[in-house]
Amino acid sequence: MAFKFEFGSRRFIRDGPRPEDITVFFSDVLSTDSFLQINAADNIVKWLQNADPMLINDALDLLVTRGVVKKFVEFFRSDDVNLQDKASIVFGFLACGDTRHATIAYNSGIVPACIERLSSPDPEVRVKSAWILGNLAADDVECADALVGLGVLNIMVEQTSVMIGTNEMQTYITYATMLLWAINHFLKSAQDLPTALVLRIQELLCTIIMSNVEDTILEECCFGLATILQINSEAGALFGNDKICGRLVRLLERGSNVNIQKAALQLVGALTAKSEEHTTRLLNNNLLSALSDLVEHQLGEDACWVISNIIAESVEHLNLIVYHPKILPTVVRLLKVDASGFDEDEFGGRSRESCAILANIINKGQVEAIRHTVALGGLSGLCVALRYSIESDILVLILDALWKLILFGEHDPIEIDGAPVNLYLKLFESSGGFEGLARLENRKDRPVAEAAQQMLALIDEIMNPPMTVDNEAEMTEDTPANGYPPIASHGGPEDSKGEEPNQGGVT
Repeated sequence: MAFKFEFGSRRFIRDGPRPEDITVFFSDVLSTDSFLQINAADNIVKWLQNADPMLINDALDLLVTRGVVKKFVEFFRSDDVNLQDKASIVFGFLACGDTRHATIAYNSGIVPACIERLSSPDPEVRVKSAWILGNLAADDVECADALVGLGVLNIMVEQTSVMIGTNEMQTYITYATMLLWAINHFLKSAQDLPTALVLRIQELLCTIIMSNVEDTILEECCFGLATILQINSEAGALFGNDKICGRLVRLLERGSNVNIQKAALQLVGALTAKSEEHTTRLLNNNLLSALSDLVEHQLGEDACWVISNIIAESVEHLNLIVYHPKILPTVVRLLKVDASGFDEDEFGGRSRESCAILANIINKGQVEAIRHTVALGGLSGLCVALRYSIESDILVLILDALWKLILFGEHDPIEIDGAPVNLYLKLFESSGGFEGLARLENRKDRPVAEAAQQMLALIDEIMNPPMTVDNEAEMTEDTPANGYPPIASHGGPEDSKGEEPNQGGVT
């Protein structure tokens, strides 16, 4: 999600403190001296923030077994802001730990304290409470369902509604952002939320998106709406409004804030996956112009994902992408560059989505669209990806797309010197396609190896067609017993009379 609680700068000490070292602070935490308590709590938090992440769970186990967690519940309930801060961070670590630690945090007594403090007049206290509850919902489905049963989500939704009605979103930016962040975690984790509640949340988030609020708030609205579209089949009706679709496109164009662009892309992607009607409304609001600028952006993976969704909708949408002057040429060019210098962290995602775009175009089976895509270098781009990509699922996708292209080339040949030629097979060969198959046919990954072997068998069948009955008869008639071809006679027309064996097919 966009909002992150400020843990401070984390400098992992790989060869530093061991989990047992944290226990030296426990006695002071459990003492009655407030000065010692604050100092010890501060040291425990610093230890958690700077320790090797691999050791965090062991340290949290010690906090639990030594009874320190209960003490931090008391700290959170206190009026001491410093102790509240330390307790919030400790419970943040517990909630972000494994399911066992989230359950321990839930059962520690912190939940009633957080629910109570959601109504505190101090916005900072409300922020800490929402932070802990949101993390508990995020990391454990059972915790999320239990919190919903306690009315936590309803409280948060009601507070959001009040802030909208009183125009307090801009007054309490941090709390508004945290509240929406927590609601989003409930949407993702809780099971079987009432449809009426989900649709009410959708209405509130759409209202906020259309208002003039901070980008952090808008980000959470976009993420929340994207989740709602995925979890509820009845969601999406509010996006029949052109104004909100136009607003989303404008957020995509906000180049000064990559976070809001990413959030808006997630929502646009969810809408394009939801229905053709939503896609059409977005396209009518100049979506392609925004996407074409983002393909080469650091958000290129997300932009290509949205483009792939658009292609899957209809032939009309497919043609808008294929014949756009910028989108497909850029996708093909970047695929060749990204795949040949394949960096899984930096370019892997965009390469995958670029391959998906080309595969979707091919799967649609539109002759002119396929020809145009190949003319732009789509086939050679897939061959480059075939040679360098490493992920099994994307390799199978590439092989399937290339298989279909080569078969298409058999039905759409060009004539060279009077003979039909499969141009796509020629392009496959010249683009290094055989090198790609060679590295995959004996791969341990069975689905990839089998797909590569089937591809080789197909190409072999095309290049060396099996002998037909007519051709075999012709060979039998024309070839003498010694196996050598006959010597042509001068002026003997008998071999070219157009006998029946020559009427069958290609010779």
